[in-house]
Amino acid sequence: MKSYNFPDRYVRHFNSTGRIDSYPMDLWQDQQWTLVSGLSDSSAISFRSVNYPSKYLRHANYTLVLAANDGTSSFNADSTFRKVAGFADSR
Repeated sequence: MKSYNFPDRYVRHFNSTGRIDSYPMDLWQDQQWTLVSGLSDSSAISFRSVNYPSKYLRHANYTLVLAANDGTSSFNADSTFRKVAGFADSR
């Protein structure tokens, strides 16, 4: 997942925290995600880590974290994302 305003940077996890870092990076697998059907809404998506396939990108306390799915509805909702039109791109 590439940053729009910093095109040389990608979303990754590092020490279980979501970050946007320049590529190439050490542990390049940390920036690879499998897009799966949203855990709380099948019309949305969730990001499952490639190198930690039991963990998902989740928002918590106003930050992104990599966390294991605990099966709760709260986790599912926090790990589900929608693509919406933004300021940078109207698509």
